[in-house]
Amino acid sequence: MSYYRQLLFRILQVLGARDYGEQAIRDAVSVYRETVKQYWEKIAASEESRGLEQFYRHFFAPAEGFEYHTVQVTPNRLEVYVTRCLLAEELRAMGCAQIGEQFYCETDLVRITTFNPRFRLERTHLLMRGDDRCVFVLTDPGCGS
Repeated sequence: MSYYRQLLFRILQVLGARDYGEQAIRDAVSVYRETVKQYWEKIAASEESRGLEQFYRHFFAPAEGFEYHTVQVTPNRLEVYVTRCLLAEELRAMGCAQIGEQFYCETDLVRITTFNPRFRLERTHLLMRGDDRCVFVLTDPGCGS
């Protein structure tokens, strides 16, 4: 994680705890969510079809610091286990996992519903919470296939 990202999370943790309370964190997360939404609106607009297979190609594109195991990708169901997340590792080590969950883990739903509002997410495990993996199960109840 870059020095500036580490610094940002340390500042947010201090501001949230000491100076501005949880509202400072909520405001920062709100700005981040809107940025994520705008980015994913562009991705969604670039796709002719917005099914789970197309979402998978974008969301689970290879990225440094992330490792995952794809269990299933069909038009109706996507199941992926993330076994390594550098963000979770570093934010947990910094004692900022709660803020990390708000910034990164909870904004996954923004990415998902912006790409296709029909998609439903079930996520029972999170590395950010100390689980051994993140479990992503997405379904598309509106898919006729």
